[in-house]
Amino acid sequence: MKQNEHGGNIHRLIRQNRIAKDRLIDFSANINPAGPPKWFRSLINRELGTIVHYPDPECVALKETIARKYRVDAKRIVPANGTTELLHLLPRVLEKKDILIPEPSYIDYRMVFQAQGYRVHSLMLTEESGYCIDPDVLAEKLGQVGAVIFANPTNPAGALISSESIVSLAEAFRQTLFIIDEAFYPFYTPFSTVGGKCGNLITLNSLTKFFAIPGLRAGFGIFPEWGREKIRRLLPQWSVNSLAQSFAVTALEDDAYCRDSCEACVRLRENLFAEINTIPGLKAYPSAANFLLLRSGNQITAKKLYEKLLSNQMIIRRCDNYRGLDEYSFRIAVRSAQENQRLLEALRLVYLLPGSGKQRFRRKTPALMFQGTSSNAGKSILAAALCRILFQDGVKVAPF
Repeated sequence: MKQNEHGGNIHRLIRQNRIAKDRLIDFSANINPAGPPKWFRSLINRELGTIVHYPDPECVALKETIARKYRVDAKRIVPANGTTELLHLLPRVLEKKDILIPEPSYIDYRMVFQAQGYRVHSLMLTEESGYCIDPDVLAEKLGQVGAVIFANPTNPAGALISSESIVSLAEAFRQTLFIIDEAFYPFYTPFSTVGGKCGNLITLNSLTKFFAIPGLRAGFGIFPEWGREKIRRLLPQWSVNSLAQSFAVTALEDDAYCRDSCEACVRLRENLFAEINTIPGLKAYPSAANFLLLRSGNQITAKKLYEKLLSNQMIIRRCDNYRGLDEYSFRIAVRSAQENQRLLEALRLVYLLPGSGKQRFRRKTPALMFQGTSSNAGKSILAAALCRILFQDGVKVAPF
């Protein structure tokens, strides 16, 4: 696997005719299994007229919404076209050219800072600890570097470090800049952040993953005052498009979606974790995110498992290009109960568990019938109107 290769690249597999787009189950990308909120299509239809105008370069409505929901000063918030945009600009903002990365971690951290000439120090996390960050061990390294960056929960392990520990470390090491990637924190608890708690804290807050919009792109960072001005000068003037701004504002106000998504993710993840750990030859590590890190045994490498699952139209994320992990490590996203069950059945077949080959029957798609007393009663008109309404609200409508 290439050193800078990510999960979620279904387009290459489709071009190679190795997978059918309409049958694909992508466990390689950590996206909310609920999908975008149900009102997504109707909002996009409603907002399409705005694309004839330039988007608000100040993202005022979005910043005000973020400030209210996360209880932070709006002046500290910098919206962006996803947090990847902010990450790639950060090396041009920091003063000291050395940074500490607890690893294994998101592979772009090392790539981005090394490309800008930084000296990267590594703190290797251990399998015995579940790849958790120990605040005491981290503290021993912090006095030697100008900055530290890690995700909370971590990626690819999903290990959590308490917000209290992060703030305590930031207060104890005022000369060290803490960059905390909170991309998956909403799956643990929505609308919570360590951003703004200390003058040496920066957070990267993705909206892409929790609201299931990787193709639309939206995110923000929470910066100290000195960092906010530097990063804003580097951003393009219209970084966040009009549709992304409107979606993000509405999504952040949808408390029911956020609550239900978080609760469902916990339930689905814990069920998946328990089932996987009943399969001999597989080990799943505890996670606080919407994904699980797994280790394969029985001499089945992640590459071999990837190919077997791909033949069943499922994609996993091989982790052999993460520092500190090997060819037996892979990651799976938490998806719907039905999709998780399909993966479990496929894994049981690979690891040859008795009774794993039972045929499962899919429930038929619910149907709706209109009846009339004559051929000109208006059934077709009524059906067409209802289908249009359902389609605008995000319901998949079959031809009729």
